[in-house]
Amino acid sequence: MSQDTPITYFEEMKVKPEVVEAWGDDSAQTSKLKKLIRPLLIAMALCGCYNFSDIMYIVHGHSCNAKNALSSIYRFVYLVIILIMCIKYGVCLHYASSENKLLNVLAFLWVLSLLSSFIVYLKTTSRQFGNLEKCFKTWEEDIVRESKELGLRCPISVIKSRMKWAVTVATVVIVTNVAGLTLQAEMYPELASIHYFPLQNSIGAKIGFSVLAVMASALWIIPQAYAMVLSRILTLLFEIFTEKLEQDICSDRCTVPNNFQKLRLLHLKLSKLVSDLDKDLSWFYAADIGFGTGLGVFSLYQIMKTTMDTFTLILFMFWFLASLAIICFASTFAAFTHEAAHGPLDCIYNINVQDISVEKLAQLNLFLSKLTGTQIGFTTSGLLTITKEFILTLAGVFLTYLAVLYTL
Repeated sequence: MSQDTPITYFEEMKVKPEVVEAWGDDSAQTSKLKKLIRPLLIAMALCGCYNFSDIMYIVHGHSCNAKNALSSIYRFVYLVIILIMCIKYGVCLHYASSENKLLNVLAFLWVLSLLSSFIVYLKTTSRQFGNLEKCFKTWEEDIVRESKELGLRCPISVIKSRMKWAVTVATVVIVTNVAGLTLQAEMYPELASIHYFPLQNSIGAKIGFSVLAVMASALWIIPQAYAMVLSRILTLLFEIFTEKLEQDICSDRCTVPNNFQKLRLLHLKLSKLVSDLDKDLSWFYAADIGFGTGLGVFSLYQIMKTTMDTFTLILFMFWFLASLAIICFASTFAAFTHEAAHGPLDCIYNINVQDISVEKLAQLNLFLSKLTGTQIGFTTSGLLTITKEFILTLAGVFLTYLAVLYTL
């Protein structure tokens, strides 16, 4: 079958022409999904969170050894720079004045969160320890092929649109954050002493700080956009699957459709894809939510309990809202994936089980056990599945903390 021409294969499977065009066919061993999100992968590589050599191909044999080496060197240099920033702000805590110590702690926590995110993506994109490339391969070899066979529509335009929006918004946020950091250091000497430490206030120090601000801001925002886009793509696939299942059930007079087994197996592979991604992204979500919560709690305490000037208050308000936004957006997209993965359950309940065969009943029970059993979705280091209830719990924690600070 693998040697058939695309036309022969699609004719054999009786797939609609628009479906063929949407999913595409490529014998060059390149990744269709990587083509769709290529600008985002390039942005990830620029901020050190992805290999330049893996942006296009899914087969490692296509990678250039020179490109692999250059990519590894670039990521190593990026890691060293982030480590130096952590050490710099850590040492600066000892020398900072009492007026600037809180701002120094804020900067140190932020850079520490960037370091954790970078280390997570070193593991994620590792060919030995990571699962990301394995997931891209699963998409090409299993998800795409079976979706073609079942005639599922491909949300190619939606994926491209969401990816463009993610890159655009991320770029705007990065530019805004860099401009804000540079302006703060220029207008307030006490902040300049923190950011330029151990250098003096000079043109070289300003240029160096601007470069570091770009690197840090990109490392802060781009991985967030990447995780959201991956979550959105998986959510779309589950929604399209549910749409197809509901359509087939209704067209078969609310009975179990003949292709039910294939649909169940496709859902199983989509769930496995989420599970494989979660082996890596769960650590990203744990670090994201953990540091975001810590940064938010620290900022809120300073806002409520510390006397400060207007500028410092604005800074802490910004970081409090930024930490909430990071937690909210990342968790919400992950929760949507969880909800979409369990979406077929409503369709199953509408099936008429009268005069159902033993084989179809067995398939139905297997599908029900999957949907009502282990949670399908992203987790925080495998401990808690990110759901809407999880987000409400986090919101409750912040509101309770705010009430406690207000009453004390």
